[in-house]
Amino acid sequence: MKPKTPIFFPALSCIAFPVFKGTEKLYESPNLTKDLKFYNEKPIHREEQYLYHPYTLWSAAHYYKRENFREELQMDDKSLLFLDSGGFQLETGKAPKGFTAKKSLEWCEKHGNLYPILDQPVVGDATKKSFNDALDFSCDSAKYYYENRTNTKSHILNVISGRSLENIDDWYKKISQWKFDGWAHGGNHQGNLKSILYGVFYLLNKGEFHSDTPKYYHILGVSANISMFYFALIQRELNKLDGVNIQLTYDASSFALVTSYGKVYSGMSYRGTEVFVLSNRYDYSSFGNKIPSQSSVFENPLVDTERFLKDKTALYGMMMVNNLWWTVQWKRTVDALVNCGSEEVLDSWIKTSEVLNNVNSIKNLFKNPKSALKMIGHTITDKKSIKNSIQSLDSFF
Repeated sequence: MKPKTPIFFPALSCIAFPVFKGTEKLYESPNLTKDLKFYNEKPIHREEQYLYHPYTLWSAAHYYKRENFREELQMDDKSLLFLDSGGFQLETGKAPKGFTAKKSLEWCEKHGNLYPILDQPVVGDATKKSFNDALDFSCDSAKYYYENRTNTKSHILNVISGRSLENIDDWYKKISQWKFDGWAHGGNHQGNLKSILYGVFYLLNKGEFHSDTPKYYHILGVSANISMFYFALIQRELNKLDGVNIQLTYDASSFALVTSYGKVYSGMSYRGTEVFVLSNRYDYSSFGNKIPSQSSVFENPLVDTERFLKDKTALYGMMMVNNLWWTVQWKRTVDALVNCGSEEVLDSWIKTSEVLNNVNSIKNLFKNPKSALKMIGHTITDKKSIKNSIQSLDSFF
């Protein structure tokens, strides 16, 4: 059976680890009435959890020295763990010295269910030399992963990179000689819908998506929530093609990023999320004990407001899971709309000509996939400021 909807992997940062490591001391907070571990089928610290979403993404570059990663997070076997191999951290200089493909592969094989090769991302408008250097590094990594993998139960993804069709073609010609369990599109697409569709249709036309059982195709590093809507539509259209069996997956960290700035999602409507700032630096002497958000995290009044605002770990954890709760509701909403069976209902929900144009263009591109690569540049509209929508679940509608 073909996957019906894409999988969303919440990308969790280093600051989130103490929250989900979840010692009993954290749960001494009287405000934590449910379990923060959203990725487990059954809660551990409380009778209920605030949210159940059995998917997470963590970076190997940050955690590869931890020998018992899943155990520290108390993660059950039903939770699907995506491990970003660490290419972005290497490129930005945030990976520890000595971090290599060997270390990344060994750690990912031990702990992860799904992970890409350790690629070198192509950043911005790369020169020919920097592009080739990144490609050579990634090919060396692909060769190493292919020759040294030992865990056949986990899924390794090859990586396609490049913003333009020409770049994608050059990259694929060299790296495709190493066959894995699916593909990932590197984060250098920067959320650009045209670049993402170039990757989708290029690999589709190369036969990489044809399979009897689902293969994975992961789109790395997408922040804009509008992308979740497009991905649901792309998954639906891929499912209509004979012989194609793809599980589309993607990750996003916007829910965690806004938490770092004290921003809390409080609701969702066609006009966008209501967002307010909550910080333990503010004077809340007359604040009261009710956080104005309608998620399961803050549905009940706080037991001890003063303690909540001073307890950094509990404060961050509850705010982040609240923001994730709203993000997951958004995903469920767009998945349901895209698959409701009525194009009239879907179109009536869209409030801008830009998004309606892109929806109709995506549908038409899938009617003739072989000619799609020639049409994408002429039919798809992209906003340069798409990344600025990370604070809103619905800024385009």
